[in-house]
Amino acid sequence: MMSKEMREFSLFHNLQLIDTHPRFRELLAGNTPKSKYFCGDINSHPHPAGNAEIAALVAEVFEPH
Repeated sequence: MMSKEMREFSLFHNLQLIDTHPRFRELLAGNTPKSKYFCGDINSHPHPAGNAEIAALVAEVFEPH
């Protein structure tokens, strides 16, 4: 989850902060196992499928429409 410090830092430096948690909450709704997007079950890093979702989210924010 995004920490208070990360949010404050991005505001202070006028940086775009992209919170990926809402996307993964949506993707993992229902019975979708965490292993579909992450290496482990608790506080783990995304594997390639998870990274692809993060990249798609970043593209949605930064690519011109």
